[in-house]
Amino acid sequence: MTAKLGFSLSRGVLSTISPPIPKAYEWAARYKATPSKPLIDMSQGVPGIPPPEELRAAIAQASASPDHFSYCRWDGEPSLRSALVEEMKAVYGWQADIKIEDVALTAGCNLAFMAVVMTLADAGDEIILPVPWYFNHE
Repeated sequence: MTAKLGFSLSRGVLSTISPPIPKAYEWAARYKATPSKPLIDMSQGVPGIPPPEELRAAIAQASASPDHFSYCRWDGEPSLRSALVEEMKAVYGWQADIKIEDVALTAGCNLAFMAVVMTLADAGDEIILPVPWYFNHE
């Protein structure tokens, strides 16, 4: 940290590593892509193309409604959870014992990972992380 702050930071913040994503973007900016060796961005599961127009229109319409300016349920929007259950049954078999009560939605995989770890493990428990792992999973 180069700038002098007018307040103190916790030891936890000071010992946190810098996020790797900005560093990866620096590396990518220096890469000289060619037709035979293009740069393929595989970071964060973020596609390099915008969503379809139909989805953007639906999001615009939904975001215009005053009914959609609040928090949703802690476990996610019920209609989306229900649709996910139906898709899982279509994939794994209609006899699969999956109910809406078994599904919770998060704002991303990182939040889901943290929720699972906090549910299953206590401080000091050993957790084996497959490689690659995300920087804050330590």
